[in-house]
Amino acid sequence: MDEETINLAYAEYRLRRKMLFDTSQEVVDAKIALETKKNWAVNNNMIDGKNETERKGQMAEATKVEMFALDIAERKYSEVQFFFDLASYGVAHAKLLVQFLSLSQGE
Repeated sequence: MDEETINLAYAEYRLRRKMLFDTSQEVVDAKIALETKKNWAVNNNMIDGKNETERKGQMAEATKVEMFALDIAERKYSEVQFFFDLASYGVAHAKLLVQFLSLSQGE
């Protein structure tokens, strides 16, 4: 393992960590948008069903775009998390190889 390979592993890790942060912010933003829409629907008397089932249906209809956006953001986060984990394993692997090589050269 050479220095370039190690640097590439760390660069990939940094990139994936940044992507993980960005997508976590997208999830937070989508949740805020959903809660904002729910509050707007309630405050504008869009949720006026006679029973809980009707009200839940009205809320689902009023927030379907925001729920869809949240679902997409959460799926994207899961995918980015997977690739971040792979990058983490790459860095751990590089560390172990460096330790192994330094021990084997010391003998």
